[in-house]
Parts: sequence; structure tokens; C-alpha cells
Amino acid sequence: MKSNKLLYGLAIGVLLVNILTLAALWRKPHPPGGGRPGGREGGGSQEIMRIFTESLHWNDAQIKQFEALRMEHFTQTKALMDSSRIWHDQYFSFLGKAPASDDRLEALATKIANVEKEKTTVTFDHFSKVRAICTPEQQQKFDEIIQQTIRTAFGPRAPGPPPNQLKGNQ
Repeated sequence: MKSNKLLYGLAIGVLLVNILTLAALWRKPHPPGGGRPGGREGGGSQEIMRIFTESLHWNDAQIKQFEALRMEHFTQTKALMDSSRIWHDQYFSFLGKAPASDDRLEALATKIANVEKEKTTVTFDHFSKVRAICTPEQQQKFDEIIQQTIRTAFGPRAPGPPPNQLKGNQ
């Protein structure tokens, strides 16, 4: 199915962007709950802000601009994540029921792929805007941080068969 290849491609693209975003957070250990009152909310972007502020030596105006971009991005991605959750719930609800039609599953998979594609685009646009608030010297360092994050997230694979290859199915 060609559409499955498209969906897998989109899913991998979204995974790449999400891992890029999160990899900066994974470089250093975090205290339980991320050091944030009540757990998760807002802590990841605080860590990213700390990394950018320390590494790029942002001034107060840049920090304010980043805060505005961060809030805009959070609002956009929260709405998309809510949509994604709804479509995934519907899709996987068919596991415990009579077989769903291929058309119904395909339609839901397409909706999921569209949301994932939009999340990828929104995240890319966000980082493009963040890069734009940097001076040319800071942009060079920003690019290095992004490249390092990609290398960290997508480092060399362990030797051996691909992870999806089952024993005996060679």
C-alpha cells in the first residue's frame, strides 16, 4: 500500500522533529518531576531556554522574544496533540472490536498522518523563528546546537539485524 509508505514516512519525519526537540533535554539528568511543580508542564521549554540562553548568550530582548515564541508554539502543539490523541484513540479502538473496514482505518490513518505532518511543520517553523531572533554569530552556534542534537538523537546504530527483523524470519 503506497499510502502506508507515506504514513510511515510522515511518522518518521515527525519522530525526527520530536526527538530533535527532546534530545536537548536528554543530555542532562533531570530531578524527579523535571524540577517543576506538579510534574511535566512547561519544563522542557524551560530547559531549552536555559540551553539557548547559556550557549547563545541571549540578551533580555531575545529572551522576551523566545518566551513569546515558546507560548505560541505550546498553544499550537497542544491543539495538535489533542487532535492526534483523538484520532489515535479512534484508530486503536478497533483492536477490541470486529474488524474495521480498510477504508475506515485508512481514513483515520490519513487524519493521524496529517496531524503529524502539521506538528512537524509547526515545530520546524518554531525553530526557524527562534533562529531568526539570533545574531549571525548566535545563528552559527544555534546551528551547531541543532546539529549536535541530531547527532545525539540519531547516533550510530548498534551492529546486528534491523530491530524489526524477528529471529527465524531471515
